[in-house]
Amino acid sequence: MGDKTQPFLLRPESIGNDPDSFDAAAVLLDASLAPDAREARGPAVKRILNGHAAEFIMMTYAPGQVLTQHKAAHPVTIQCLEGQLNLTVDDTIYELVPGRVAHLKAMTVHQVACPDDAPARNVLLLTMLTAGASS
Repeated sequence: MGDKTQPFLLRPESIGNDPDSFDAAAVLLDASLAPDAREARGPAVKRILNGHAAEFIMMTYAPGQVLTQHKAAHPVTIQCLEGQLNLTVDDTIYELVPGRVAHLKAMTVHQVACPDDAPARNVLLLTMLTAGASS
């Protein structure tokens, strides 16, 4: 049987429209831009910047929150900016801590979970590498 997992779609109404306050030639991003954690099953999500050939999205997880198995239509990088998260690809769990970055090919099925014993705030920076994508 084939993989029936659908690409994870981040709709503007759920993550916010493109911010228009980043007109500079260089933009620095840090965990202070991330949304506050929420009391729901999944993380709080906020689009930070739609840059040239990449879209930057921050997610804030509380302990125990999970973004269940999904895949992205583009290659992505996943970086923990604050706290601790677990990235699962196939049957392998990768611990994400600040300073560690994972790269996934387009359409790679994966899951991100926040351990129950993690700090109260756990921030992930998702970079969707959209170069060559048709608009």
